[in-house]
Amino acid sequence: MSGVEVHGWRQQSTRRSDIQRWLRKARQHGFQHYQVQRYGQSYWLYCTTAAAIDIAAVAREQVTLPAAVVVQWESPWLYAVAWRQEQLLGVLRLPADHGGERMLWQLSESWLSNDIEPCQLVLAGADSVQQLSPPSGSAPVITRPAIAWQSTSRTAKTVSIGHSLPWIRRLRLGCYGLLVLLTISGVAWWQLFSHPVAEPLLTPPPALTTELEVMPPHLSLSLIAQRTELLRHVSYLAGWQVQRWQLTPDEERLWVATTYGTAAELMLQLPASEQWQWAPGAGTRSVRRAVVDSSEPLAEVRLAQVGTLAQAGYQTQVTARGMAISKEDFIPDQDSLLPLLAWLHDQPELRVTQVSAEQQGLHWRLIVELQA
Repeated sequence: MSGVEVHGWRQQSTRRSDIQRWLRKARQHGFQHYQVQRYGQSYWLYCTTAAAIDIAAVAREQVTLPAAVVVQWESPWLYAVAWRQEQLLGVLRLPADHGGERMLWQLSESWLSNDIEPCQLVLAGADSVQQLSPPSGSAPVITRPAIAWQSTSRTAKTVSIGHSLPWIRRLRLGCYGLLVLLTISGVAWWQLFSHPVAEPLLTPPPALTTELEVMPPHLSLSLIAQRTELLRHVSYLAGWQVQRWQLTPDEERLWVATTYGTAAELMLQLPASEQWQWAPGAGTRSVRRAVVDSSEPLAEVRLAQVGTLAQAGYQTQVTARGMAISKEDFIPDQDSLLPLLAWLHDQPELRVTQVSAEQQGLHWRLIVELQA
């Protein structure tokens, strides 16, 4: 599917001011293209770094159902777009294998089983019908021909982020048209009465001055990859035992217990010891430091090269706030972390909000928390 991607930044709102603010923020963060669609009173915004086709707009255009989960199997990927009335529920790209299918049914469970208005499951293409096994108890499945993402209407393609939003373009055209009309009227008035008439001036609408919001904080993949070295280092400390480690966008923390060492001896053993400080609080003892992400972007990796999450021993779970990925007997090295990093790289709509690990004997139990 050359030219069709799901990577990007999505937002939706019923207020045009929100869309305008998010588009200004996207320009600030380096996005180069965007596409906006209106469904009822809601606007769907999709921003990308390169020209692309919005598969959410294509699916909504070709499947005229009020609530649907449209799934298409195109090896090596499994694509899914879900919506309910005016709300976009999700856009997914998962590996076309048993692990990706299991993840699809986990993520779509609440969409398909909603008591008020469940989404209709739509399998697009013969491969989807042959390869997928919908969960038992779901509503009858609708099948349809495969969606040709490339041969779609021009409105589903992204445009340069320098282009104005449709309603702003219409407003400007209206203002320019009114200005021309007033100018012609002024000239005609002057010719009729043989004396100059002040030409009315119409200025374009003032620029928005709404302060840009900061994008929700999250952890970069390169920052997470660097932490394997820290976990290896603190697995064995003289006189101290690290019980738990936690990384958030704001701070990094280690919960520790002494066996015979002193506080000074612990600090001397920690990497970049000058950055760590004892955290206040009674009961448990912990040290913390501020997180500064100065790492370079992570080199691109693909699941096809490293295997699936399930093959690597990772388990996934849908939570009230998003998703959690865990691994028992985690050994802190790049080989163990690579399948997770590859999977996260291909799910740009999911942001890592916290990574933690609990020491269990000679290994760690790793937990990664994500939000859409």
